[in-house]
Amino acid sequence: MDKNLKMLLLPVAILILMVLSILFAVNYLGRSDEITIAGSTTIRPIAERAADEYMAEHPGLKIYAMGGSSGYGIEAVLSGKIDIGCVSRELTDQERAEYCRFRYPPLVITPIARGGVVLITYRGNPIDGLIKEEVKDIYAGRIKNWKEVGGEDKKIIVIGRINDSGTRDVFKGNIMGGEGLTDDIIERSSNDAVMDTVFTNKGAIGYISLGHVDPRKAEVLTLNGIKPSVESISNGSYQIVRTLYMVTKGEPKGLERDFIDFILSEKGQRIIEEEGFVSI
Repeated sequence: MDKNLKMLLLPVAILILMVLSILFAVNYLGRSDEITIAGSTTIRPIAERAADEYMAEHPGLKIYAMGGSSGYGIEAVLSGKIDIGCVSRELTDQERAEYCRFRYPPLVITPIARGGVVLITYRGNPIDGLIKEEVKDIYAGRIKNWKEVGGEDKKIIVIGRINDSGTRDVFKGNIMGGEGLTDDIIERSSNDAVMDTVFTNKGAIGYISLGHVDPRKAEVLTLNGIKPSVESISNGSYQIVRTLYMVTKGEPKGLERDFIDFILSEKGQRIIEEEGFVSI
């Protein structure tokens, strides 16, 4: 090839390599100035508040925090729809094998907090607590009236979460022992939706994350005589407890890494505690 032609083509080749490098970086690393977080509605308040504080400290960066479900958080991260997924349950053995061991890049799981799933009931209910077997019988449909557990003569309206919910999985795993739920259950897509349904239905019982309790709308029930609180979750006396996670496709990088590190920092863990969860 003519020497002059080589000299002309060299800058073009360098330019092409630079463009390809930039395209690769954008495709592989994502935008460096914004990320999207979605998944568990339990974790959403933590993510939203942490995002607000992080962005206040880093003008020009954008963090979008949304809800969904734990299942959506996993699926959306793996498909590239979002950058960080929020998951409020343990991954199943099948999920860990498929997503964490046999996939590249693997799903990387980072624990950020712990929280309790609590039973709530309508305001004015004279019953202030239940034992585990009573809760199981209510959600299996064997106990249908509050008078059967020492309360007033009122039908129990059973409220729960949708099938893709991490909170539902934790509740079933701790309470139902493999038994199915009653066909009469009313299913809601978020903690707040369960709270509102309990608030507007005299006779209702539901379960939500402790951090989402609004005492103006519902009463919190004790379980086996233990009142759910940050203290009883921390010392292990309260039974329905789970770890909360943020998940990424591969090791978190750039803004993903910085934001997760912020969540794990002293300031981030303070946010977690103020939102009614337990720091790790």
